[in-house]
Amino acid sequence: MVCLSVETEFWTAPALGRLFERFGCPVVECTSDHLYVGFPEAASEAEAFAEARLYLSMRPGLCDVSRLAAVAVA
Repeated sequence: MVCLSVETEFWTAPALGRLFERFGCPVVECTSDHLYVGFPEAASEAEAFAEARLYLSMRPGLCDVSRLAAVAVA
């Protein structure tokens, strides 16, 4: 599993968390400005980024207010 940090605005964190969880990506940690999301099927950071971008593209309004960063590979 690869974990990514998703930088968010406070008001978007719950919606983003639900979006990722809908696709089987657990929210490992949620703070006021970041979500740490696990991508269980990803074998590399590149795959996790691709998955995250795909899921975020399904909610264009949320994509504009979030940024992705790699945190850890587990």
